Amino acid sequence: MSEQCLIEVRVYGKPDALETPSPAEFDLLASVLPELILLMQQMEAAEA
Repeated sequence: MSEQCLIEVRVYGKPDALETPSPAEFDLLASVLPELILLMQQMEAAEA
């Protein structure tokens, strides 16, 4: 039996303005992405 893991990351902007994320939002995203990428690589290796 195989398991499938779906990780979805959504970045929502403010509907009334086109503005870039704040530095705090960038820091949060930057702190999470490497862990998500590593997790996906580990899952792919486990399936191989």
